[in-house]
Amino acid sequence: MIRFELLEELGLRAAFITERSDGDFRLGGGLDTRKALARRRASLEPYGVPLERLVCLHQVHGVNIVHVQEKHVTDTRLEEIQTSGPADGMVSNLTGVALGILVADCVPIYLFDARLRAVGMVHAGRTGTRLGIALRALAAMSAAFSTEPRDVHALIGPSAGPCCYEVSKEMAEAFAEEGFPVRGRNLDLWESNAAQLEAGGVPRDHITIAGLCTICSGRFHSHRMDQSGARNLAAIAL
Repeated sequence: MIRFELLEELGLRAAFITERSDGDFRLGGGLDTRKALARRRASLEPYGVPLERLVCLHQVHGVNIVHVQEKHVTDTRLEEIQTSGPADGMVSNLTGVALGILVADCVPIYLFDARLRAVGMVHAGRTGTRLGIALRALAAMSAAFSTEPRDVHALIGPSAGPCCYEVSKEMAEAFAEEGFPVRGRNLDLWESNAAQLEAGGVPRDHITIAGLCTICSGRFHSHRMDQSGARNLAAIAL
């Protein structure tokens, strides 16, 4: 497991992502639920967060953002929290609650308003990135907590990097035409999301790119590399 000490030193209880060696963090689908829950519990124990205070989403590569409130911190046996529908981002100001997303090449984005103490956790695949999900999360934090982007610290977590994330020629051209950074046929989702956050008012020196590629590093579950369906858990907690 990798701890993002840069964010934790700013006042977060937790900011981390699990690695391949930590196991598969999915639930359901015929998997051993007890083992998956035990892994989740173990990942949270160093931070003093009980498993019952971990909130995860039913992710669909969309752009919906959920404001996590106490009513959502319910049954840990369920992968989908009780919302009006699927979502790919969460914001909250609850203390001792971990917001978790499952990733295997998509970008986990950690957001922390250090002044008002609010957080966001975003699952940004190429569709979410293209549709500006990071900006939507910023807007949700502003609406819910009066967050000002200049107070936000962001981390672009381990994911498919510009070194390896090759797409079709047509898709690469479409991204390039829309102004996203593209290297040949390789998308750069790291810089794409960083640039969006900066354009949204987050100071560039508040944005950190972890720079770890899930495809070539060998440290993480990667859909591109093994297509096993296994997932890493990325989480943030106040």
